[in-house]
Amino acid sequence: MYTPSNPARSTHYNIILILISFLYIIKTHHIKVKMAEGKSTDSSLKLKSVINYDDSKDNEEDKGDLPDDLSLEKLSLKVPKKKLLILCLGGLLCHRVCFKRGSGNVQTNRRPDTVYGSFKVYKRPFCDDFVTFCFERFEVGIWSSAREWYMNDALDGVMRGFRSKLLFAWDQDRCTDSGFKTLENKKKPIFLKEFNQLSALSWCKGQDTSLNTLLIDNDPYKSLLNPPYTAIFPDEYTVDCVNDSALGPEGDLRVYLEGLADAKDVPSYVKDHPFGKPAITPLHPDWDFYSKIVRRRSKEPIVTYRSSRAQTLKFLTHHTIKMAGNRDDLNYHDEDGDGLNGDGIELEKLSLGPDGSKKLLVLDLAGVLCERVFHKNKANIPDNRTPDAASGSFFVYKRPFCEEFVRFCLERFEVGIWSSAKRTNLETAVDCVIGEIKGRLLFVWDQDDCTNSGFSTKENKNKPIFFKELKKLWDNKSSNLPWRRGQYSSSNTLLIDDKPYKALLNPPCTAIFPTEYKPDQLDDATLGPNGELRLYLDGLARAADVPAYVKEHPFGQSAITAIHPDWDFYSNIIDNSMGKESSASGKVTDR
Repeated sequence: MYTPSNPARSTHYNIILILISFLYIIKTHHIKVKMAEGKSTDSSLKLKSVINYDDSKDNEEDKGDLPDDLSLEKLSLKVPKKKLLILCLGGLLCHRVCFKRGSGNVQTNRRPDTVYGSFKVYKRPFCDDFVTFCFERFEVGIWSSAREWYMNDALDGVMRGFRSKLLFAWDQDRCTDSGFKTLENKKKPIFLKEFNQLSALSWCKGQDTSLNTLLIDNDPYKSLLNPPYTAIFPDEYTVDCVNDSALGPEGDLRVYLEGLADAKDVPSYVKDHPFGKPAITPLHPDWDFYSKIVRRRSKEPIVTYRSSRAQTLKFLTHHTIKMAGNRDDLNYHDEDGDGLNGDGIELEKLSLGPDGSKKLLVLDLAGVLCERVFHKNKANIPDNRTPDAASGSFFVYKRPFCEEFVRFCLERFEVGIWSSAKRTNLETAVDCVIGEIKGRLLFVWDQDDCTNSGFSTKENKNKPIFFKELKKLWDNKSSNLPWRRGQYSSSNTLLIDDKPYKALLNPPCTAIFPTEYKPDQLDDATLGPNGELRLYLDGLARAADVPAYVKEHPFGQSAITAIHPDWDFYSNIIDNSMGKESSASGKVTDR
């Protein structure tokens, strides 16, 4: 070791060493902060000294590996979280038998895996191996509807050394008592497992649990209040199920979860890969019973039917379902007994498709649900009311009863909005007119989804003629349309638009054309409870076929046909448009 003979030099030497150490610490901290911010995640990065004793190596980087003790956790790097798997206990991982009541039809020579109180617990074959598999691929929680002391004893027998790895172990106290009893056993309460309870977990903070959480339960009703496609319902396991291998290495449940672990999100995977018993929807034979539970737990009327994509309960995810503070408040009896309230319509009165789907209603926005007026067009701005919103260069005036009308439509049809306005001018108008129920629409299409005819209207040479080709919806070539190709056709689709020329390329009797709404019509009641359009659609919902109903019940303006006075003009447009591909060019003006 070098030892300076001069004390002054020694002091200077020590100061230099301190400065070097201090600078090194600052540099080290700076690099770690950058790593934590995700600015550098190169696993080959190594901290360099800020002092180079060999000037010839000033620009040389050290290519060495990270030190062995420099783990990802120490670098604070964000690692994607696993999905959350919520398992029930009885019926999935084990079978619990009360021997004081007798085992009923259960016949087995097998010894129970554990006994507590009046119960024998039989673990399902491959249970331990399955639980190990789940912990490797998911965050795992147990949610049982049994009482705490029953659940804990069973859990100790089933999970054994795994219990400490659980994210949570919840019992009946975390369930929601519906106040109803099961149809099969009038003494057995219906408990619901609501996902809004998960907000109490630190793991779920800031996450959309509907995208990364799967509940596995053998009772579909327990998931009644959760978002669609967030649960699967395997058949219930009993000890007399000999040769059961559902949880085994090649078992159907394990193979299913293997795919889920690699999937982008839970709902998409569950929707594309049906498993076990179906969820309870309005097509369920006991929907009248279960709809009462849903309606009682929600503060607003239930939609009686939504298709396989949208589902009746989807709208509940857009509202907070508050649990009653006192469970005694839930011990009630249904008084109306009809499974409906408000403007609800009984399911059997709707004319549904072979797959149970409702008809598709395609609504125009301006002229039907509202009117948009260009802010410089003083002549069309009413002086008897103020606009409800401003969208780009347009004022938006809502039509009387418009929100109530849309709710009415959603109860009886699958509904989408198709406007010929530009997207930038459309979104604010939709928010204004539709409000919080916008999330229940199947789609919102704009000018880019229309077909530009290349012609202008007879009334305004600066206004292009756009077509709304229903074939685009029926062929379902757009990835954002939530139905399979062929589900909708001319037989079950109706377009409502105030401009008849927009339906020129569609099959006959698949559209109606109400008179255009003007914002100064303050007493307009077309969309009201007894309004002509609402009454018309109420009849259509019960009709077997759209074209037949439209043909027999003329409404509004006439369709453009060969007897139209301007047929020569429009037939020329049709001839030029037939056989051409849809074009999005030349869209320079707005509706």
